[in-house]
Amino acid sequence: MFFDSSVHHTAGGTGRLISVSLCERLVVVPGDQLVVEKLAQEALDELCATLSGSIGRDLTPARVNTIRVSGDKLGAVLPRADDDASELPDSLVTID
Repeated sequence: MFFDSSVHHTAGGTGRLISVSLCERLVVVPGDQLVVEKLAQEALDELCATLSGSIGRDLTPARVNTIRVSGDKLGAVLPRADDDASELPDSLVTID
C-alpha cells in the first residue's frame, strides 16, 4: 500500500501512511525518507505499538488519536510550508 500510493516519493520526502489490517492484526506506519530522519524510526514504531494495542477493541478513538499524535510529532519537526499542497489523497482505503 505504501509503495502503491507513492507515499515514499513525495516531493518533500514527508509522506506517511497509517495502515491497519484487522484480519492480520497488523499495524504499519511507514514514513518517507525525511519523516524517518526527523522523527526517527522509534517514533513511528511507538505509533504502531499504541494503535496495535487497540485491535480487538473500538479502533475509532485509537485511529483518531494516532492521526492526531502523528500530526503533532511531524508538525514539530517538519512544519507545513505556506505553499504546501497535499500530494496524496486524504481518504480511508479499504481492501476486501
